Amino acid sequence: MASEDERNGGAVGPEPPQKSSHGKASDSALRKKKGSSHHAELESGKFEENSRKKSSAGKVKKRKHEANGKDTTEAVGDHEKKHKTPVEDSQKVRKSPDTSRGPRHHVSEGEASGGKVAKDKKKKEAKNLKQKAVKNAAEVATKPDTQSTGHQGRDWTVSIAVAGSIVDNAQSLELATALAGQIARAAAIFCVDEVVVFEDGDDDPGRRAPRWRRGEAGDSGAVFLARLLQYCETPQYLRRHLIPMHPDLRTAGLLAPLDAPHHARAHEWIPYREGVVVVKPSAGGKASGGSGALVNVGLQKEVRIAQSLEAGLRVTMAMGDSREALDAGRPLSAVSPSEPRERLGLYWGYTVRLAKGLSGVLAECPYAAGYDYTLGTSEHGEKLQSTELTLPAFKHLLIVFGGLAGLEESTELDGDIEVKDTAALFDRYLNTCSGQGSRTIRTEEALLISLTFLHEPIQRAVGK
Repeated sequence: MASEDERNGGAVGPEPPQKSSHGKASDSALRKKKGSSHHAELESGKFEENSRKKSSAGKVKKRKHEANGKDTTEAVGDHEKKHKTPVEDSQKVRKSPDTSRGPRHHVSEGEASGGKVAKDKKKKEAKNLKQKAVKNAAEVATKPDTQSTGHQGRDWTVSIAVAGSIVDNAQSLELATALAGQIARAAAIFCVDEVVVFEDGDDDPGRRAPRWRRGEAGDSGAVFLARLLQYCETPQYLRRHLIPMHPDLRTAGLLAPLDAPHHARAHEWIPYREGVVVVKPSAGGKASGGSGALVNVGLQKEVRIAQSLEAGLRVTMAMGDSREALDAGRPLSAVSPSEPRERLGLYWGYTVRLAKGLSGVLAECPYAAGYDYTLGTSEHGEKLQSTELTLPAFKHLLIVFGGLAGLEESTELDGDIEVKDTAALFDRYLNTCSGQGSRTIRTEEALLISLTFLHEPIQRAVGK
């Protein structure tokens, strides 16, 4: 009779084991069933193993054979393996190509020759550019400073006056020389047109000469300072012609050069040059090389001027409009030393004047109208900031610095000054370094401080 599952159309399950009459499965039937099941499992495992082998054997094997020992590629399943021939392996050991830079390019003989030509051309171009840069730099160096001149003439001047006694405080000739160099450098940096050195008590019998000057019949401190300042201002190529040997110049080699515009180099062309007449004109007004005289202006050869001047005279030469005019050999002309400043606004050094006391500084002015504005500097002067100072328009400004004890002592030692109040001698009496941390400020220090303090007020006064 069919079971309930068969009647309902359901799945027929495994056949139940036969049972004995006593309701238990026979042992032989169970053993037979178990053996059949185990045999089926073994057969199934063997079938799967054979299937895997057939699948592996049946998969595609790719071999790419290339001549001359190139790569051999074998594809097994989804993995690829590369086999190198011994020849290629040895080549790889010797040199591994840099594939990151792209394929190697074998340069032919023609290409190598062309590459060498291109390389030589690049070297030549680089050399030409370098030479052009050097030439341009030289031309720029010879041009007037447009920032300081603005291509305009300058008709106003700035003068400073210092006491000669400041060198008495130096402990040696070398230090005194360095002190003079500091004053000269400060004057050149701030475009000072005149330096006045005045005596202030050098004739006082109670004042002892500095140790490094004892036993010598030397000049006063003011003369020593004036001589060193003049030496610094003179262009190097003119010194042996204009400045004789002197004991005060024994350590002049320590002086730093001014490097001012009128200290021209041999390869430069500038509109003006300082020179010295080296050939004395003959009785008939003739000199070697033609009429006039020959002048050494620091070039490879002397230049000829039309004027007849005595040998050994320092002159300012107008060099023409260009170097071509100079090379043409035409006679040049000597001009006033103030022309470079008045015509082009060039700073053309400073003149040195020696004065007998403070009164001589104020009274012996080289300008016809005198100094139209004077400033005195002292720690007892008026205290204010540079931005608060307003100077009137001027033509010739004078700034005076005192000696070791200040302008007050210089006033007392000058017998020609009857005024007791030193501030009354000047239009303005200033303290340019208020709030100083040291009890004293040396003159060479006060010079730099004051010229820095006055630079902007001066520029405003002259309309710069």
